[in-house]
Amino acid sequence: GVTKRIGMGMHELAAKVDEYARGMMGPPGSTLFEELGLYYIGPVDGHNIEDLISVLQEVASLDSMGPVLVHVITDENQ
Repeated sequence: GVTKRIGMGMHELAAKVDEYARGMMGPPGSTLFEELGLYYIGPVDGHNIEDLISVLQEVASLDSMGPVLVHVITDENQ
């Protein structure tokens, strides 16, 4: 392919970018968030207030977890 014509260093870089992009397209909680040092929770239905409050209360009680990313999904039509 194209990467083989542009040298081994670029081939390795392209392979790493490809691997990273595949991770981003993977299921929630992929390594992207872990690499950033975040604890991922979600997705959470942002229209279900009871569940959202429950999740946020649980996150607030996780003092030793470090930074937490809560993935909330909403639909503007609701």
